[in-house]
Amino acid sequence: MDNERDAKKRKSATDPIFKQVMLTLFQGWEVDIQTEVEVGLSPLKIDVVIGIRRQEVLGDLLDQTPFGHFLNDNIVEFKGLGDALTIDNVYRIVMRSYHYFLERGVSVSDLTVTIICAQTPRKVLSHPGFGFQRIAEGYYLCHALDVPVYLIATNELPIEPMYHSLLLFASSKVKIQQIVEDIVKNNAVQFFFFVSLLHPQLAQEVLEMAKRRDLIEENVKILAEGLGSRLAPYIAPEDRLRDLTPEQRLQGLDIEQRLQGLDIEQLLQGLDVKQLLQGLSLEDRINGLSDEELQTLRQLLDDQDNGT
Repeated sequence: MDNERDAKKRKSATDPIFKQVMLTLFQGWEVDIQTEVEVGLSPLKIDVVIGIRRQEVLGDLLDQTPFGHFLNDNIVEFKGLGDALTIDNVYRIVMRSYHYFLERGVSVSDLTVTIICAQTPRKVLSHPGFGFQRIAEGYYLCHALDVPVYLIATNELPIEPMYHSLLLFASSKVKIQQIVEDIVKNNAVQFFFFVSLLHPQLAQEVLEMAKRRDLIEENVKILAEGLGSRLAPYIAPEDRLRDLTPEQRLQGLDIEQRLQGLDIEQLLQGLDVKQLLQGLSLEDRINGLSDEELQTLRQLLDDQDNGT
């Protein structure tokens, strides 16, 4: 039961990071990319859909990304650590692709399905109904279904910059060590950010060994810019306020917000009598005084009038 719970935690932690890696990888490319695409009546969700409308882009993808097999419309599914791909999973993924091309009017001849696996799914690859064939290092292809299904085993990919985005999710500790070192060596800041999220301790160790303080600082900057507002609730109030001037602390607050939560002693702290009475009318000043206090005030005023 504990193992299942741990697996679900890992899946929930890595899935959104994978989707963000895909968005980062294709940033600046002339592609249509969507995540969490709903299909069917249930509805079912596809991890990532990437549409490509220019042939030149397809050629560039072949040379510069792990997705040289892409066609015009491409479905990408991710199976992370603790979420091993099963035979049933493959059929479900293909079923989602049927929903997609029927609902969107996509030609099946222009569609690919790619399953990215952190662990090499031996039972799936050896299943006679699929007939997966190894077509390159870490790449397998199934032609037995109505759409071409590519399976990428991240543990088997070569340690090269083109594959950094997928190697981040390998389950092999040796592979992760190699990819982190290669990312640092190639100064791949955009992917090191994700390394820090997925493998924080290893990332820190490699950086310190490489004496790359500049990459640490750049990574912190990316983290602050990308997640700053979401990290705020986890930072102690005194740490957030430490380097702020009084003016910065009060900026944007109205009077009610500034005074909220202060007791009477805190409100009056540091104010002399003149400051306390400033702006108050006579009625405001005596309002709330007891009969005894009013009598004392009258006596003081009479003494003042008599010059005593």
